[in-house]
Amino acid sequence: MQFRELFRDTLYFDLALHANRTASRIAEAFKKHGVPFLAATETNQIFPILSERVIEQLLSKYEFYRWKRIDENHSAVRFVTSWATPERVVDEFIQLFLSIRAD
Repeated sequence: MQFRELFRDTLYFDLALHANRTASRIAEAFKKHGVPFLAATETNQIFPILSERVIEQLLSKYEFYRWKRIDENHSAVRFVTSWATPERVVDEFIQLFLSIRAD
């Protein structure tokens, strides 16, 4: 029953499009400020390489984890957005990132 509803009309694609767009907005904010990535962003998962300082400050408000240690001061982290990720949360996340980068 769930799958029949999920695939009715374009619901599945609409939900996936939202997840991918929110991840893309975050990835673009990182790219705009010179953040490198472990892998290209093509889905709702992004893998930016951030300094430990930035990671710790973002972890104070958001849940995510270190995907791979790059060196003693940097790690690739994994962010995942979903069909339920509100645009306002993406805006708040980007604003926090920008304020940390400005420090």
